Amino acid sequence: MAEALPPKTKSDYSSVDDLSIPVSRKSSVSDSDLTLRERSNSDSTLNLTSEQSWSILTVDRTRFILGKDKYITVSWDVREDIGAKDWIGLFPKGETVSTKFLDSKNRGVNGGHTGQIQWDLDSISHNFIEAEIELCFKYYQGNTGNVLAVSPVITIVNLHPGRRVRLSFINSNQPPKMASVPLIYYFVILDLQACNLKKGMFFNPDPYVKIQCLPGRLELQKPHHLKDVRSKTKSNTTNPHWDGEVFTIDAKLSDIIDLEIKDKFSKSRPTISRFLGKSSIIVQRIMDKVSQAQR
Repeated sequence: MAEALPPKTKSDYSSVDDLSIPVSRKSSVSDSDLTLRERSNSDSTLNLTSEQSWSILTVDRTRFILGKDKYITVSWDVREDIGAKDWIGLFPKGETVSTKFLDSKNRGVNGGHTGQIQWDLDSISHNFIEAEIELCFKYYQGNTGNVLAVSPVITIVNLHPGRRVRLSFINSNQPPKMASVPLIYYFVILDLQACNLKKGMFFNPDPYVKIQCLPGRLELQKPHHLKDVRSKTKSNTTNPHWDGEVFTIDAKLSDIIDLEIKDKFSKSRPTISRFLGKSSIIVQRIMDKVSQAQR
């Protein structure tokens, strides 16, 4: 005898045995509690939370007096990857552009995760015209360009800041003349000579001197910059002497006086390169020598 079965009805999914669609439940966590957080193991978080992972750049003094203190010792302890292209730069306080350094040194192939450099700030004193200036050192990773460490701020003290004078050294009996342009010096160059210049394959060179005033590092070009002053040509010699010729040039303390010796071009004497020699003199160093001689 057949048994009557109840008619099949469409499931309302309320049975606990029906797993085709889960029963919707109201979450007890609000959307505001689901805000994504930064990875706890990211570089920035590690640097903020673990001082042991920081790279360190230190200096042996935070106040440096030009002319009195000779060196400043910069030490590093780098925790990140290092390379031969890593370098340390000296920057004005607050400077963020890596190319606007006042001086730089390569850490070198033999440098390790720790090390130190003695920095001669007197050799770049032409960059410090103000009575005081605040600077800092930065350690750059060469492969990435990232700043790995920054030193404490250093105060550079200049006991002889730039003055508004214009000097002529052609006659020491004449008093200095006041300048209409601030920080401009008037130089007279004479009795130039060169020795042992490069000789050509068949001929001696015909040398002459080109003199220019160039802007110092980070300095803007001014009207007195890049003006050529040229000597007469000396024929067939590797030891020229420009006696009797006088050259004048205007320059600031931060400028560089550039003297380049070149071989005069001649179609009958073709040369691979006309360059024979070069000398660059920082104006600040000239003034330091003058000050020392007057003491």
